[in-house]
Amino acid sequence: MATPIGAIPEDLQGRVWVSTTDGISRLEPGSGVFKHYTAKDGLPGGSYFVGSAARGPDGQLHFGGVNGLSSFLPDGIRDNPYPPLVRITDFLVANKPHPLPGPVGSIGQITLSHRESAFSLEFAGLHYAAPASNRYSYRLEGFDEAWVDTDATKRFASYTNLDPGNYVFRVRASNKDGVWSEAPAALTITVTPPWWKTWWFRLLATALLASLGVAAYRLRVRALVQQKGMLERQVGARTAELVLQKDAAERRKREAEQLGEAADRGRRNIALLSDIGRRLTANLDTEAIMTTLYEHVRC
Repeated sequence: MATPIGAIPEDLQGRVWVSTTDGISRLEPGSGVFKHYTAKDGLPGGSYFVGSAARGPDGQLHFGGVNGLSSFLPDGIRDNPYPPLVRITDFLVANKPHPLPGPVGSIGQITLSHRESAFSLEFAGLHYAAPASNRYSYRLEGFDEAWVDTDATKRFASYTNLDPGNYVFRVRASNKDGVWSEAPAALTITVTPPWWKTWWFRLLATALLASLGVAAYRLRVRALVQQKGMLERQVGARTAELVLQKDAAERRKREAEQLGEAADRGRRNIALLSDIGRRLTANLDTEAIMTTLYEHVRC
C-alpha cells in the first residue's frame, strides 16, 4: 500500500524532500539515493498535512503536521559516521547454551563433535542511536557462498548437519545510516568427524582391505596351483592309460598277425600234403589196390 504524500519541496542543493504520514524522506535526484527519517531520528512523529511545506530564504525547510511544525536546515542533516561495534553474544547447540571456557566473543575458536553439527550463533551491534534500525550481514566461510543480510529482528544465524571440517563465522553490522563496521567479529568452528571418518580409521581400513586383497590373491594363486597339479595328475593318469591301451592294441595286433601267419602256413601245408597225396595216388597200381580191397571185403 502506497504511503500518502503531503508535500514535495526542494532544497537549495536540488534535493527533494517528501513529507508523508510516516515521516520525511529525502531523494537525491542525481544518484537516486532515498533516505527516510522518522521519530527515531528526532522528528515529532505523526502525519504531515497535505500541502503544508515551505522553504525559507535561508534554505530552511518547514513542514506542518499534527504534532506541530518541523523546521530544519537540509545541510545540517548528516548521517551518523560511527559504525556499530559488532559482537557474537551467544552460541547454542540444539537450541541450548553450549558450555564454553569463556565468553563466546573472546575465545576465538570452538571445537564440536559430529553430533553437535547443528548450532546457532547470536550477535549484536553495539550502537544505541536507533538500534532497531541496525542491519547485519554474516557468513560462514566453508558453507555460505555469499554474505547473508538480516535486520535487528533476526540477530542470529542457524546451521544444521554441517560436514566435518573447519569453518569461520564472520558477522558485521551497520548503523541506521548504513555505515558498516570495518572489522567483522569472527569465530573459528571445527566440527570433528566421527571415528569411522577419521584419517587413522581410513588408513587402517585401507591397510585391512589391502591385506584382504593380498590374502585373496594368495589363496587364488594357491587354488590355481592346486588345480594345475590336479590337472597334471589327471593328464598323466590319462596318458598312462592311453599308453597301456596302445600297447594292448599293438599286442593284439601282433597276435592277430601271428595267428594269420600260422593259418597261412597251415593252409600251405595242407595244400602241399594234398598235392603230395595226389602224386602218390597217381603212381600206385590200381589193380593191386582193388584186389586188396576185395580180399578185405570178402574176409
